[in-house]
Amino acid sequence: MPKSILTPEADINKTYVLTANALQGLEEHIKARVVLQINNRLNEMLAKLAACGMDSEAAFPYPKSTRISRNDYIRGVSDFHFCDKYFATTDGRTWRNDSDPRPVALRTNSQELVEHEAAKYAKEATASFIHKIAGKMAAHAIKADLGEVTGCQHTGDMWAGSTVSYQTAKGEVHWHTQTIINLSILGKLFNQFPTRLCK
Repeated sequence: MPKSILTPEADINKTYVLTANALQGLEEHIKARVVLQINNRLNEMLAKLAACGMDSEAAFPYPKSTRISRNDYIRGVSDFHFCDKYFATTDGRTWRNDSDPRPVALRTNSQELVEHEAAKYAKEATASFIHKIAGKMAAHAIKADLGEVTGCQHTGDMWAGSTVSYQTAKGEVHWHTQTIINLSILGKLFNQFPTRLCK
């Protein structure tokens, strides 16, 4: 079987187009999932704030102790920033001591913020994933001398586990992805898409 007559750049471009076509609808799927993730976290925060009299200083203070673990510190900073983004103070004060109560309520435009955050993330995550997996496949096809990549299908769910299958001149190649949900130190939910070649 002869090697692909396409240049590496052409291989990557064609594989990208095939991948993007197979993953149509992924952006909306990711957006819906992120909206759910953020709203679940908001509900958890509301419950904790309610238990603290809607005082964010009591519920989600900025961590100051050096005696806590790194993971607890990161989580504390993340909670503080997340709360600040989606909750607004209600007492009209513009200055306060660190230990002063900080009464808050959910921002009136909180759902607009959620939708905006989710849409922005979904667009970036989809483009990143398509570039990543198309690049992996194009490089693998050239290295393994699989010939031209002629087709692509996507099956499964990105969170439960999904497979992107490519057709080549020498048969099918399958890539499996299992999404991992993480939280940044700035309070942003984000997903990682570790992908491996199925043997």
